[in-house]
Amino acid sequence: MVGVLAVQALASGDRLRGAGSEFDVGAVALLAAATVLAVLVRRAPAVGALGALGVTVLWYQACYVGGLITLPYLIAFYFLGASGNLRSQLLVAGFAVVLTAT
Repeated sequence: MVGVLAVQALASGDRLRGAGSEFDVGAVALLAAATVLAVLVRRAPAVGALGALGVTVLWYQACYVGGLITLPYLIAFYFLGASGNLRSQLLVAGFAVVLTAT
């Protein structure tokens, strides 16, 4: 997954500059955190998905452009859905709705 993110970052470097913040150390740190959380989701799906959600919110609050953050976010939520734990899924969904509404 780290390799895919690195290739995508290099391939879309020009598209990351423009209306939002530059692709800098902060963006790399957020991508690294999201990747770690996406790997963590195998052991703790709810924690990984909530963490990926938080990092994604931070990404857009920092005005970074580009869809690099969506890959670990989607992976985390896929594994949460595949875990079969309905209670965790509803907890994360409720938190996501509240976070989005605020």
